[in-house]
Amino acid sequence: MYIGKSVQTLASRMAGYCNPHKTQRTNVRNNRDMIAALAAGKHIEVYALPDNGLLRYGGFHVNLCAGLEDSLIHDLTPSWNGAKSNAEA
Repeated sequence: MYIGKSVQTLASRMAGYCNPHKTQRTNVRNNRDMIAALAAGKHIEVYALPDNGLLRYGGFHVNLCAGLEDSLIHDLTPSWNGAKSNAEA
């Protein structure tokens, strides 16, 4: 439904979705979609890929999640990503 990355802890990121500030468009949108999904009797599952810090290219640390995000969104077209969202999906 949604693919995103964060430098925050998972608990902190999820708290942003649960209690969004009105200026946080992504948090507001995901909060709305989560509430609609739960009201429709759907379950919400959260999957996380933590950065273990071991992936390196030369002397540089490579964040795999950051590197995968754009491609995953492009290929999977999750319904909650982008300006239009669809809690019915």
